[in-house]
Amino acid sequence: MKGPHQCDNCRKTWWLRDLDGIEDFFQRVEAGSVVPSGQCPGCRALCYPRVSDKNIKVTIPEAKSLLELLQGVDREGGIQAGCRRQINHYDAIAYRLRDLLRQEA
Repeated sequence: MKGPHQCDNCRKTWWLRDLDGIEDFFQRVEAGSVVPSGQCPGCRALCYPRVSDKNIKVTIPEAKSLLELLQGVDREGGIQAGCRRQINHYDAIAYRLRDLLRQEA
């Protein structure tokens, strides 16, 4: 994928050509999850394509509904089940939605 790739741990951004190969791939990636782009050369965590929200269009009612839904996610249960990365993504989406709603107010 073209564009930058971001480390899921240290949040540094890398180009695909700069990423390392993934060590112990099948022990680190769950079946059905997003396939990582590579491994961070800095902290050795997994990196994923960075998604831009510039082209995402959402109405205010849709943003409010999605924010409500994300706030209802069971974070403790999810973290205990090993879904920390997914919970972090939910939190990032919720943060961006709150930011968009503040701008509209």
